[in-house]
Amino acid sequence: ERVEKERVEKERVEKERLEKERLEKEEERLEKERLVEELLAMEQVEMERAEKERVEKERVREESTKTNVSDVMKKVESGQLEKESEARHAPAKEEIPKADVKEKVEKVEQAQNNSASVQVMGRAKPEKKPEQSDQQFQPGSSSDGAPANNGPQLSEVKFMWNALQAKTVELSGNFWGWTRREHLTANPETGAWEITVNLPPGLHHFKYIVDDVWMYDIRCKNGPDE
Repeated sequence: ERVEKERVEKERVEKERLEKERLEKEEERLEKERLVEELLAMEQVEMERAEKERVEKERVREESTKTNVSDVMKKVESGQLEKESEARHAPAKEEIPKADVKEKVEKVEQAQNNSASVQVMGRAKPEKKPEQSDQQFQPGSSSDGAPANNGPQLSEVKFMWNALQAKTVELSGNFWGWTRREHLTANPETGAWEITVNLPPGLHHFKYIVDDVWMYDIRCKNGPDE
């Protein structure tokens, strides 16, 4: 009888243990399911939030695009867009110190009536002109002699301006009455603009017009026209 009681007690204890384990496993399973459901709900909320943000950004972008297009159309109609484009692409103006400006103005005022001169003696060898001057002068100098391009014993005189970076170089002088200009030709071999003119004997005054700026050759004899 005692042995039977012990067996029954053992069976009861074992059943209670197994039931307890079953209940614990069931609670663990339910807890996992609850966590999974919470994670899914959080993911759903996050997806909805992200979708709302995407829709809002798309709306803002479309409104911004419409606004920009409207502004551009208004600027095009008013001509403001073209002005802004010109302003953006316009080269920055370089500020020149006042002292430099004053010095240059004084130099121009002092020699604005000067011109270079060349002496032609009979059929002299063509005379090569020296390099360019850094001084600039305004047109309108008077002649120092009468035009003499049709006289006898003409001699070939080569005029040269050593500055190939210039866009255009022209020659004028009292031998043409200061009313005629002739274009010089760029010569890459000599690095200069050149022109050959037939002149009679005598003293002739001349100037170059470099990119529409009147200049004289400082290495030639020069002085004011009278």
